[in-house]
Amino acid sequence: MRDAAAAVTGSEPWAIVQSVQSVLEAVHKTTGLVPYGEPQPTHEWQNYFDDAGEYQFGRLANCLVLGCDWLGKIQYLDATVADDFGDPVLFANAISRRLVISFFVTVGNYDYGFYWYFYLDGRIELECKATGIIFSSGHPEGEYDFATEMAPRLGAPCHQHLFSALLDVAIDGNKCHVDKLEVWRLPISPENPVGNAFKRVVTCLEREGDAQRETDNKLGRAWLIASSEKVNCLGRPTGYVLFPEGAPLLLAEDDSSINKRVQYATKHLRVTQYARDDMWAAGYTPNRHPGHAGLPAYAKANRLVDGEDIVVWYTFGLTHFPRVEDWPAMPVDYTGFSFRPDGFFDHNPTLDVPEGPNGKEFSENCVSSGTSIVAC
Repeated sequence: MRDAAAAVTGSEPWAIVQSVQSVLEAVHKTTGLVPYGEPQPTHEWQNYFDDAGEYQFGRLANCLVLGCDWLGKIQYLDATVADDFGDPVLFANAISRRLVISFFVTVGNYDYGFYWYFYLDGRIELECKATGIIFSSGHPEGEYDFATEMAPRLGAPCHQHLFSALLDVAIDGNKCHVDKLEVWRLPISPENPVGNAFKRVVTCLEREGDAQRETDNKLGRAWLIASSEKVNCLGRPTGYVLFPEGAPLLLAEDDSSINKRVQYATKHLRVTQYARDDMWAAGYTPNRHPGHAGLPAYAKANRLVDGEDIVVWYTFGLTHFPRVEDWPAMPVDYTGFSFRPDGFFDHNPTLDVPEGPNGKEFSENCVSSGTSIVAC
């Protein structure tokens, strides 16, 4: 839940009143996978799961340090997780908050930072940072398609990092629907005489079977998650748009063992009806399951997702062909997505943001007389 601004008409067009609108019941990363792409027996088995199966992200969290992980005015929060016997274990400063909710985990040779950014305009972003020590092994002489030579006869296999984010959406209530948004070019016609027109095409995803989609950058494809109960001042459903990054999905062959066990990673977007136990995109034990657990099983009934209590699952990640510059310690690489209000507010919600402690100085430096903006 969050406070949301709404305009009051009258003599003061930007007078503000406060109302309460919901956006999400919960949001978190459910499952991650690091599949390696080298076919040799020494690497073909390498498919690392996190969160479910071999690793538990929460238990691998690091304690954050002021001045190292973050600078500025910050409130650090502790986290408590369960050990192998169910006993509580305290991680000091595991969660930090400064317009950001973040945590860092170490999984084998990789470190992952997950940063949830919450902006005053209502925008929500997830940025995942990947760093660590590249997995290395012997490299054959000559050219080799499946690994990068990092040093003489030392190679690093190509691989992917594929995460699934679960968005338990509640856009102004629990009854929501998802629309596919695309931009279409229009042919020259009486309606478009000079051929410059294009338009947005909206398609409602009615059932779970319809709501299994991939990105298409040529069409600018995105997905609007909108309320089925509330409308804004223009009579349109309040909503948020999920903007994907359009990175490659799982590249392993359809008949491969890893493909069958991580079907979530074969689509960018899936929408399911909410069910309390549907929590794991790849199922609870993907290492031991023969396949098609998790999202394929959740959506098998092809339930209605138009005007229902729904969950949106989004797959994002990196396809990593290591560089020489990644050795011996890898610089940070980034992935993530953006979730932005679209008709959720009646106007720009940042119009009443109070001036900060340096606001007057900033205004004098950045804005000249009148309305012209000058360089800072």
